[in-house]
Amino acid sequence: MSKERKRIDVIVLSQHERVLGQVLGKLNLAQNHFSFLPATTLRTKRVAEHPDFKHKILNTRSCITLTAQDSDPDCFLTVVIVDQPIESDHYSNLFGDFSKNRHVAIITTQGASQIGIPLTDYVRYFIIRYVLGQTILINTHEETRDCMFDKKNHKPDIRLSLRSARLCDDCNLKLRKLSSPNSETAVGACRQLLGHMVLEHN
Repeated sequence: MSKERKRIDVIVLSQHERVLGQVLGKLNLAQNHFSFLPATTLRTKRVAEHPDFKHKILNTRSCITLTAQDSDPDCFLTVVIVDQPIESDHYSNLFGDFSKNRHVAIITTQGASQIGIPLTDYVRYFIIRYVLGQTILINTHEETRDCMFDKKNHKPDIRLSLRSARLCDDCNLKLRKLSSPNSETAVGACRQLLGHMVLEHN
């Protein structure tokens, strides 16, 4: 792959590791700006063996902080995929969480089957969502607008967003205002990834 691609490291701490390997292939084929790669075996082992990742319910702040301490400075984003339920200091029953400053996102497979979409699509959707957030930070909004940045307190809302993969007018405006020459290509790659998902689901 081109050395100019931004590297996304993916740490899979899930019983679905083989299935989730398909996700990286689809993400890499759909664009040529990012390289989605499995994290090294050593790094995956270090994270997996840490006590913070062995709880029945994971705290996203502590898990993100731990993962960031072990990050490669050349890595644009690290995504950790787990099977346990996750919660932040303020919210429980989350799909995932993300820190732009620490370049780390965490996604759980917990509850994905109840939404009625394939696990690979569910994980791919949230990886794209966090890569876009790492490129240009846009805060989620409480109101459901069929937008990737809906907070999705009602979990089935993800099905609607997966079929359209759209951004609402306000978020599109923020993207245009915050875009720079350095980020425009990355945003374009994210839109390519979203477009491929829509084609698959329509």
